[in-house]
Amino acid sequence: MSDHDGLHRSDTEWAELIERAPGLSAKTKVSYRKQLRATIRECGVEGPHALSTILANPDKYGSMDGVNDSSLRTYLGFVVSAFKRGEEGGFFKRSDPQIVSLQGTWSELLQKASKKYGDRIDSNERSEREEQAHTTVKDWKDAFQISARDDEASPETLLLAFHALVHPPLRGGDLGRVRLGYQSEGNCIYRNPEDSETTILLIRDHKTSKSFGPLKRVLRNEIIPLLRHNVKEHPREWLFATQGGSPYSDSGFSNWKSQVFREIFGRPVSTNSLRHAYISEMDRQHQTVAEAREVAHMMGHGLNTQRQYVRFDRGRSYDTGK
Repeated sequence: MSDHDGLHRSDTEWAELIERAPGLSAKTKVSYRKQLRATIRECGVEGPHALSTILANPDKYGSMDGVNDSSLRTYLGFVVSAFKRGEEGGFFKRSDPQIVSLQGTWSELLQKASKKYGDRIDSNERSEREEQAHTTVKDWKDAFQISARDDEASPETLLLAFHALVHPPLRGGDLGRVRLGYQSEGNCIYRNPEDSETTILLIRDHKTSKSFGPLKRVLRNEIIPLLRHNVKEHPREWLFATQGGSPYSDSGFSNWKSQVFREIFGRPVSTNSLRHAYISEMDRQHQTVAEAREVAHMMGHGLNTQRQYVRFDRGRSYDTGK
């Protein structure tokens, strides 16, 4: 541990500092707290001053062996940002020589990790984790059909339905806090007052809401009777709820969803797996720029990000078909 007072702060103090940070949105604060815990876990540091120990020892903890390139970039980005948070909270000054040296080393590690990640994305290659979790859109539809035959009214079937039948697919956490019935704010799902045969899913609170506004899905056909039957069998106020009827926390919904998908697919499949598959399987050759932009907007990102979501099968060229 460093002798510098600013690096003797406890993890509780760091978490409180994140909570007080004036420039962070509520969702970013949740993400940072999650990254704090994940970084400590991946570095294998124990004790009440784990993050400070990590910050003070980049040579020992900077590699985070075994972490995939995407997560490594995220965790290193969090560590670098911690120096800004530390100065904001009066833990130290970033002009202090020791802090300058430590932040510089962590920034170099972040740049290297970002380059490695960027090179893979530019090549549209799957990471090892993505390879394990790879699924096709048809895989999701098949899984939904099997679950519906087993128990049409189960929350697991409903979760699969909103992945297999509602496209373009939303992000992983977007379905976690959706109220049943129209609401003037927040996320909700409600029957279209102009057409009783359609239902509208409105996601106002999401990762890129400031840039792309609300994400809207008009639901029709098969999912409507399924949803009505599910709510009739399990009356509640939320699209997905705990056994007590309350909405999931962000982490609670994520954990439940991950467990459901692992049990169904037998692999670490995620909502992001579906988003990659959906974009990768689009017929981009016959898609106009306007159509591609519309799909990207509905998924809450831009055209460049959409192109980065494409994943090619290893050893195959999609341009030549060979």
